[in-house]
Amino acid sequence: MDTTRESMMAKITVIFFASLKEEIGVDEIQMDANNVGDLMNQLTSRFGKDKTSALFAENVRIAVNKELIEGDVEFSGHEEVAFLPPVTGG
Repeated sequence: MDTTRESMMAKITVIFFASLKEEIGVDEIQMDANNVGDLMNQLTSRFGKDKTSALFAENVRIAVNKELIEGDVEFSGHEEVAFLPPVTGG
């Protein structure tokens, strides 16, 4: 068992909003991940490609601790990662 990798992983809260919550089937989960890329891989492994494909859409935004991000972000622990669907309205 690789305890070095496990000890480096950060405990995070992942939140899914609106249509993404319906697609994944949960509104919030706790996970251990090193960064956004690692989180996305774990979500795909846990929920399957069919359900997580919506999370990879170009118009889905990701916020870490309520700040929108671009690209990958390293986690230090206790972050809140939110997946935000596209905003619609009139």
